[in-house]
Amino acid sequence: MKAIQYSKFGGPDVLQWTELKESTPGPDQVAIRVKAAGVNPVDWKLRSGSIPFSFLFRLKLPFVPGAEVSGIVAETGKNVTSFKPGDEVIGYHSALEGGGYAERILMKASCCQPRPSNVSFEEGAGAPLAAL
Repeated sequence: MKAIQYSKFGGPDVLQWTELKESTPGPDQVAIRVKAAGVNPVDWKLRSGSIPFSFLFRLKLPFVPGAEVSGIVAETGKNVTSFKPGDEVIGYHSALEGGGYAERILMKASCCQPRPSNVSFEEGAGAPLAAL
């Protein structure tokens, strides 16, 4: 799958296209085909290296940013009963987990909500952190 990642801290110029292997969801996860990903201050602060060192220490490079997404469930883990393939969802998890700047992301099902029909994928991806 295609993804955007960075291998060093810096400005937007450190972002690079890459190909990554798709992973299978764990028992409590869903695999989401990403239709839109949000960009929030935590994403660019992590990328620039300007966030406190304690966070950066836990960040494993290369890193695919993006904690806010909306998309379509492609696959579910064996314990997931709240979603099925084809469901349209909005998801948000820790910025240190990232993964949203890719064609597909794994996320705990508990971090997802159904996408309301009156909310576009783009609006849905931009809402999670801002709406908290």
